[in-house]
Amino acid sequence: MTGTPVSIVQEPETSLADDAAATKRVIERVNAPLILVGHSYGGAVITQAGNEPQVRGLVYVAAFQPDTGETLGSLLHQMPPAANSAIPAGEGYVIVDPKAFHADFAADLPAKEASFMAISEVPISISAFGTPIVNAAWHNKPSWYAVATQDREINPDLERFMAKRAGSTTVEVKGSPRHLHVAARHRRQADREGSPGHEVAVSVGIKSAPRLVRTRRRYAVAGTRPQARAA
Repeated sequence: MTGTPVSIVQEPETSLADDAAATKRVIERVNAPLILVGHSYGGAVITQAGNEPQVRGLVYVAAFQPDTGETLGSLLHQMPPAANSAIPAGEGYVIVDPKAFHADFAADLPAKEASFMAISEVPISISAFGTPIVNAAWHNKPSWYAVATQDREINPDLERFMAKRAGSTTVEVKGSPRHLHVAARHRRQADREGSPGHEVAVSVGIKSAPRLVRTRRRYAVAGTRPQARAA
């Protein structure tokens, strides 16, 4: 990732509003034109936070891409994923069951690395999955989407539906049945298919952000998150 400045958003995951606010603080600190990149739950965060003037575009990597007034819970019920490994973490929070994390979320990683990721999860508030999006940024910004064709955490057909609805430039990453692997592979796919060419990237929710982007761009990445099956 030589020559690619990346800012990472550390969301508190206490609510969608708090996570969007954390993302906006990073955007303000970068103080330059940028691309927001979101993985999984991070897609909802960049959708909520991405209307800031210096945001030039949105990149969704196997991510939620909800519309205005829509909740993540409603999207999950519309097209349920293959996995249902979210478990209570206490006081209204959930995590992906560490016993299922490797198989459902990160099977393409070495077991030792996946195990570390599983025990370092930040619990996410269930309320985030019932909070409607306000003014979805993809209506006003160009967007790109990387579909994980065998994703177990977000239904690939839901990923395709959201990307098509938003008019996102879309690539499909084949050959992996897992949710996280697409972040590592998207860089090669983007190099072939074309990707946004701005100076800064901000990442929301991508645990493997350094493997996502290359070239001379700056990205902001927000939110790699397992999701709860909201009621």
